[in-house]
Amino acid sequence: MRTTFSTALLLTLVARSGNAIDLGRRQGEPLSSLASTTASSTAASSPSGITAPGPAQSLSFVTPTEVTTCQDTLIQWEYAGSSGELLTLGISNVNVTQTGIDPAPPLTIQPLAYDLDPGADNWTWSPVNLTMGYYFVIGGAGKIAAQSDIFLITNGSDTSCLVAPTPTPAPSSTMVTSTSSSSTRSHSVTSSPTGAPTSTAKKSNAGAIAGGVVGGILVLLLLGGIIMMLMRRKNRSAR
Repeated sequence: MRTTFSTALLLTLVARSGNAIDLGRRQGEPLSSLASTTASSTAASSPSGITAPGPAQSLSFVTPTEVTTCQDTLIQWEYAGSSGELLTLGISNVNVTQTGIDPAPPLTIQPLAYDLDPGADNWTWSPVNLTMGYYFVIGGAGKIAAQSDIFLITNGSDTSCLVAPTPTPAPSSTMVTSTSSSSTRSHSVTSSPTGAPTSTAKKSNAGAIAGGVVGGILVLLLLGGIIMMLMRRKNRSAR
């Protein structure tokens, strides 16, 4: 399966991860120190052995507003850097206090999309398939990562897109669907419940399911690495 968001990037992010700290236990605490980040791309070596820095990269997210379950919402960001990088997006509520939310949503690290063109500066989350609660958007491209401030998802009149947890059958692993055009290729990541498949379905869909599982696991690991790298950066700035 094609994993153009790069296993190398995943390993880099995980290797940089260290001691996890609180991303902001007070609801609504500004995360401006994490909302944007800059880094230099890989240096190019000259024949003389002197290295020259590549173009600076920066990524910052616009905090989403008026986000409602099972509706579309626009995720926006600002990016500067190489046009050859690809952006991975996710959403999480790790270490976010769910003030006034009852019941509180479960701990979430959910992939949204990968292989996005960071120069597009926006992507539509359709539909918003998380329950009411406080979350933040995370993303990474190349050697940089960033997150939005905390925002609220509210319940709307339509909750048909939400997957209710059931003990049996277990929900399917993360499935990956792809869309492409002549100029860009991106992947949206969605989750859906499934019943016991028939023998025919098992035979015809085995390859697709296996690819979806592998892709979903890699994206989750990538997002986990991004979160831990941001935590480590926050820890350093606090010292």
